Amino acid sequence: SRNFLLGERMRECVDNVGLAFGRIRVIANWSDGEEIRPISRSENPLRRDWGLGERFVVGYSGNFGRSHEFGTVLDAAARLAGDEYVAFLFIGGGARREGVEREVAQRSLGNCVFRPYQPRAALTRSLGAADVHLVTLKPELEGLIVPSKIYGVLAAGRPVLFVGDPHGELGELVESHRIGFAVDPGDAAALEKHIRWLAAHGGEWQAMGIRARELFEARFDRKIALSGWSALLEDALRA
Repeated sequence: SRNFLLGERMRECVDNVGLAFGRIRVIANWSDGEEIRPISRSENPLRRDWGLGERFVVGYSGNFGRSHEFGTVLDAAARLAGDEYVAFLFIGGGARREGVEREVAQRSLGNCVFRPYQPRAALTRSLGAADVHLVTLKPELEGLIVPSKIYGVLAAGRPVLFVGDPHGELGELVESHRIGFAVDPGDAAALEKHIRWLAAHGGEWQAMGIRARELFEARFDRKIALSGWSALLEDALRA
């Protein structure tokens, strides 16, 4: 009766398979804006507990999945290994976490910190422990996957560094709303440049974080998604 998709690029992927346009609905994934809220460095005990202090922290939180691109991230971490002000914080687990940890050890990247998945009740603090968050997606999977970690990042009021197709759904979202930067996979030099710029411009990345939270509240809060689901189900029942 009805088919729902997670993004507009997914709509483009199914446009050619014969589904009537009226049977397709796009409802994005979401986070709970009451559960995850922006938090400052000074209010966050994890910054102290995890030894992050006043460093500029680049975070990755969630699934280390097969659809995610890590080579560019680790190459950028290697290029920044001599900068004591910048740290990389990896939180979560998944099929590729062990491989990422192994490569960090092989490269002796002392600027990388790993932590396990955090309890849901601690997400404000764990997401807020980073100053900017990485979101990655292999370009060939554009239109098939929308990394759901981005919604928690936006809820936490943090900028996004997207490693994937800059002209894909998330790449264009990040750039058009001025909430971060998008870089092509393999372009570690560009990723390093953006990280260095953000680390040197505290007011700019904080403004990006404010815009990220505003975008979240306008489009990706839990209540917005549930309203879309309610409308979809009611429409299907009427039909």
